Amino acid sequence: MSSKLKSLMNDNIICINNKNNTSLFLLLLLGLYVILARDILPECIIVLFKNPLFRLFAIGAIIYVSNTDTQLGLIMATAFLMTIHMINKKDVEKFGNKPKKSKKSKKSKKSKKSKKK
Repeated sequence: MSSKLKSLMNDNIICINNKNNTSLFLLLLLGLYVILARDILPECIIVLFKNPLFRLFAIGAIIYVSNTDTQLGLIMATAFLMTIHMINKKDVEKFGNKPKKSKKSKKSKKSKKSKKK
């Protein structure tokens, strides 16, 4: 029994060691990005993701990686979509936060004009 257990453990350890370490690192890094991503993105990332050629390259990389490692491909796709969503959300907030002209400012301009006459 103990020899079977040892051989089973050795097989599992060899399987873990054969796993590509870069793939595991990317999974961990992208997983943390997806979990911890906030609305704060550096300007260089925003400029990069607004470039259509970079988007095309990123989608191609996601498709290529998904053919070999489905889990990593899904996490890459999630990170890509979250980043695009955050950039679009930031653009919409900029558009929606334009200062509105208040009625008081129009009235004060009219009163200033009438005082000048």
